[in-house]
Amino acid sequence: MFIFNGVTKVITLDVGVVAFNAIDLYSDWKDWILLSDNSKYPQAMSNVGGEDIGGGATISPYFFVINGWVIKPQEANHTLVVTGNLISESGGSPFINTTGNYNVRIISIVSSNATSLGGDPTIVADAVWEYTRV
Repeated sequence: MFIFNGVTKVITLDVGVVAFNAIDLYSDWKDWILLSDNSKYPQAMSNVGGEDIGGGATISPYFFVINGWVIKPQEANHTLVVTGNLISESGGSPFINTTGNYNVRIISIVSSNATSLGGDPTIVADAVWEYTRV
């Protein structure tokens, strides 16, 4: 699904890829780093979140593209749907344009919450309402 080039620091999406999840990109990068001598290249990604905070809730994960790495969509006109909190450390887009004259629309589906509930949200709400300040 992803082609990592440590020399150019470009992550290219395979032909036909029109959707991916940020966690899958991060996982595949971690696998790539372990192959051959790929660990000699600058780190491409980092992440925060995912920690359990009790009550079935976790901190929503965020994945950062770092050290000048970028993501290049496939060379075709298409809409690319990215699920997950994927951010560039530079503050801009983690994506670059295709080499050819293609139109790529990128839709990001991100978490609007700082936490993700794994259970009944009323449990958290009840705990907030029952809290007594000391």
